[in-house]
Amino acid sequence: MRAVIFDMDGVLIDSEPLYYEVEHGIYKELGIQVDEEVYAKYVGRSAYTMFSDLKAEFHFTDDIEDLVQKTREGIERIITIPGKLKLMEGVIPLLQSCREYGFKTAIASSSHYEMIHKVVDRMQMGAYFDTLVSGDFVEKGKPNPDIFLYAAKKLGIDPKECTVIEDSANGVEGAKKAGMKCIGFQSPSTPKQDLSKADYIVSSMK
Repeated sequence: MRAVIFDMDGVLIDSEPLYYEVEHGIYKELGIQVDEEVYAKYVGRSAYTMFSDLKAEFHFTDDIEDLVQKTREGIERIITIPGKLKLMEGVIPLLQSCREYGFKTAIASSSHYEMIHKVVDRMQMGAYFDTLVSGDFVEKGKPNPDIFLYAAKKLGIDPKECTVIEDSANGVEGAKKAGMKCIGFQSPSTPKQDLSKADYIVSSMK
């Protein structure tokens, strides 16, 4: 192993509840109900994909790009509230260990690139990563392997020498399709995710 690729939401930061709050607020405005089982399928995927699928199902007239932008603005507003955005316990020591062992590191997140930068800056994690990769950079998001292969290319590391840490079924599937080892993190915020395809499953970052 020469590189570790981290998902961001639900792995580095406890942000899934924030997305839940914002997106369910938007569902209410749209006049639709999305049950927990359906919502769980979109963990790790882009907001664009989620709203595209929901529009096909519920036939609302709102523009998808507008809904994606509304989601971004809602999250950005929440993370500026002191104490709202928190690191997952054990993340900083883990990142420090990656540096000490000489591993290359990356974030590969479905989140918007500007959002990734804002989170990394706000949580003072910039020194721990060699590159930041967003779903904006690839044509096909998770569960496709594109984002992980792109991250490996940016790091200059063979995909077979990369290990991914993911909390979603979509992320795990994408990592394995990329030919990478994958550690499934059982995040307390996303307990209903099927991580069975991961090489290892852990419940703590410690």
